[in-house]
Amino acid sequence: MFENVSEDIRVGAAWHNIEFVRRYFGETGVRTTAVIMSPTLQAVLIYRFQVWLRKNRVPVLPSLCRRLTMLTCAVAIGDRTIIGPGLLMAHGNVIIDGDTSSDRSVRSHPSSPSA
Repeated sequence: MFENVSEDIRVGAAWHNIEFVRRYFGETGVRTTAVIMSPTLQAVLIYRFQVWLRKNRVPVLPSLCRRLTMLTCAVAIGDRTIIGPGLLMAHGNVIIDGDTSSDRSVRSHPSSPSA
């Protein structure tokens, strides 16, 4: 779980790339700022916690985690979904559900309009 979280935070911080914070606080500051300021990164971290809770057979809390991400970030990631490290959601309004699995570096973002 924690290796996934580390990679998720690294990818999220690189996506947001806040140069001002990097200049004054370094990479740790950028990662901390991304976690605090990005609702979609928060949703990913809550999803990782949800997976850990379910794996350790903690009752009720995994469902509450899913509802929390739905309410606060407009993101729903199902209980049977398996996502590898490096998940990046560039926006909310995302539903990933069912028997879905992915390896590494999944990115969810709106596509560019076709010309």
